[in-house]
Amino acid sequence: MEEEPLRIEEIQEIEVRVPTKYAKNFDYYPPRSHIDTASSIRYLIAMLLKTKVPSSSWYSDYEKYLQLEEVNSIAAKTKIIGDDDLDNLLKEKGKFHTIVVIITTKRKFHKTIEYIKGHPKLPLSKEEIKNKFTALSGPVIGDRNASLALQKLESLESLASVNDLIAVLHR
Repeated sequence: MEEEPLRIEEIQEIEVRVPTKYAKNFDYYPPRSHIDTASSIRYLIAMLLKTKVPSSSWYSDYEKYLQLEEVNSIAAKTKIIGDDDLDNLLKEKGKFHTIVVIITTKRKFHKTIEYIKGHPKLPLSKEEIKNKFTALSGPVIGDRNASLALQKLESLESLASVNDLIAVLHR
């Protein structure tokens, strides 16, 4: 039986538990600069639930996104909670765990995140790396150049000169 997808309007509360000593660092909302967006868990969760796929526009266009009621509503429902047990786990095992709990009108979702996707113990697949590269580089150098750069990166060993790659990246 397939579960119905999470609908934003059903969300009542989102709890994000992080080691206590880091809780204040991540509970920064609204971000005041594109740099602040990277450490504001409330902003990042709101953007992930709204757009589903991370993008460089989350950072470059953050002022536009902060104008959206849906983003602010999700951020307001998100609570960052310091958890002493996670502090102990970090001290004992050197692992930074995060626990996310989403409470909706119908269900409760719970996930403990031991390793983020892309960590050496949970690496991205080749296809995920390609998708991430094009998603993040496309808005900066254009989709066509991102595709060309990816082709050159995949055959880096056979390039006559790295200048061929640099030329595509500077267009």
